[in-house]
Amino acid sequence: MEKVKKKNKISVYFSTVLNQIGLTPRRAINSMIFLLLFSSLASFSYIILLAGKSGVTFQNFLNSNPQNAVMFIISAIHFGLGYVLWKKKEELVTRKKNFQAFSIFLLVSQAIVGNLVTVVLAAVSLYVSPQIKHEGEKYFSSAEMVLFVVCGLMYIFCAILLLRLH
Repeated sequence: MEKVKKKNKISVYFSTVLNQIGLTPRRAINSMIFLLLFSSLASFSYIILLAGKSGVTFQNFLNSNPQNAVMFIISAIHFGLGYVLWKKKEELVTRKKNFQAFSIFLLVSQAIVGNLVTVVLAAVSLYVSPQIKHEGEKYFSSAEMVLFVVCGLMYIFCAILLLRLH
């Protein structure tokens, strides 16, 4: 009984904080777009800076540093997902199932590669998803599903590469 009260207090506190900061599904999507695009651009900039400091060509730099090559691949996938999320923002905000599916995809895929900020934001997005009232009759298209599967497989591949390099 005591655990239920504590769990309920935490849930009420969490809901209060989210309501006070005004987090809505639309703001959560905008935050995910910003994080995905900003993190990819920051990673690209960092890799280019390291390549410039090394004094070799960019391709030779990536060939000689496999961790940076994997980071480059992950950044490219982040950029692509951020772009897709930006283009599909209205569809996600108006369809609860799509919003939840994309949030779960981001939660799992970002946990695989260790992007903890996006993992937390995806979890919070799942928490605010009941605010979307329209269920929607259409899910993702087959092309979008293929994109998510390929991205997921690439994230798993990159995570395995990173684990083997260490």
